[in-house]
Amino acid sequence: MTSKNNRSVAGGLGYLLGMAAGALFRKIVRRPQREAALAASWEAMRVSIRQNPSARLCFVTQVHQRATTGTKAFVRWSGKPGNRHDAWFRGSRLSVGTYALVEGFYRYGPHRHEPQLFDVTRVVRVVPESAYKAWQRRRQHLAEQRLASPGDTRPPTR
Repeated sequence: MTSKNNRSVAGGLGYLLGMAAGALFRKIVRRPQREAALAASWEAMRVSIRQNPSARLCFVTQVHQRATTGTKAFVRWSGKPGNRHDAWFRGSRLSVGTYALVEGFYRYGPHRHEPQLFDVTRVVRVVPESAYKAWQRRRQHLAEQRLASPGDTRPPTR
C-alpha cells in the first residue's frame, strides 16, 4: 500500500469513528434532554386542558386536504376509541400523529356531504404523539423509582 492509500483508509476510519461518537453522544446526552422536553410539552397540554374546559382533545389520524386557508383531516376524539370524525382546521397546518386541543362546532360539510364536520375555530395547543409517549415513559420511570425506595421490601424487577 502506498502512503496515499493509508491516508485515505485512516481518513475513512476517522470519519466512521466520528459518526459513531456523534451517534453515541446523541443517545447518551441529547435523547434524555429531548425526552424531558417532550414530556414537559405534554404536561403543558394537560394544564391547557384544565384551563380550557370547553376545548376538546383530538388526535389527527389522516390529513386529506391542505389548503392555504387550513387543513382538513380525520381526527379521533380523546376518550372515544375508534370514533373518527372529519374536521376542518381553519387557518392551521396540522400533521398526522399530532394531538390538538381545539374549540369549535359541528356543521354540515358540503364538499364531502359530511353531516358531522367539526369546524375548528381555535387551536389551543398542538403537540406530537411522541410527547405523550415520552410523558408516559417518564411517569413509569418515576413510579419505578418510588417502588425502589429504601423502605421498599419488594424484590426488584428486571
